[in-house]
Parts: sequence; structure tokens; C-alpha cells
Amino acid sequence: MLIQWPSVSPTLSYTLPDPALGDTERRESAAIIRENRGGQTLTYNDSDWPINKTLSLAISTMTRAQKDSFESFLTYAAADEILLTFDSKTWLGIIITPVVDIVTVHDDCTYDASFEFLGEPV
Repeated sequence: MLIQWPSVSPTLSYTLPDPALGDTERRESAAIIRENRGGQTLTYNDSDWPINKTLSLAISTMTRAQKDSFESFLTYAAADEILLTFDSKTWLGIIITPVVDIVTVHDDCTYDASFEFLGEPV
């Protein structure tokens, strides 16, 4: 997996292990749901309204160098658009997890991280 910042003319890029299997992609669209006086459910969804795509990613077996570079990347790219490339797809978006969980698996040997990314494929 490759992460780059900023999204236009990237100056920082880091390579991390690909996310583990079982990662999820959620699609959320807004809809107005009301009941009329007769108790019937009415739903309205405009095709112009955006559909939010959220990726839940879990990276395992990062080395200490990869963990350190990922933490420094998060510092630089906080609340800014980034490019995320994996599985032959490039996504443009932001990391929406307020604090990325980085867990030590083995004593200073391997690390796991999990975060959520809100974006669109480009």
C-alpha cells in the first residue's frame, strides 16, 4: 500500500504492507425517511446527493521503521487530502480516525495499525 501527501504533486510518500484480508468498504447515502398521516413510510433520495465510501483498513506486521514513517506521515497529513493506492486502485480522501491505533505485537519487532479512510476512487 502506498500513501502520498498532498494529493496534488505529492512530496511525501510511504510504502506500508498491504491491508489484511477482511477489510471492509462501506457505502452510505443520505435519504429522507418520513411517515405520512396514514403511517405509510415515504423515502426520498436524490441521485445528486453524494455517496460516502469509507474503507476500514487493518495493517499487520509493520516493521519499526514503517511504523515510525506512518506516524510521521499522520502528523504531516492530518485533516488533509491524501492519495491511497492498493489493490490496483488509487483513492483520494482523508483519514477520519481521530487517533490511529498502533499496537505492538511483539516486543519492538512488529506492529499492527487500523484506521478508517473516507474517499473516492480516482
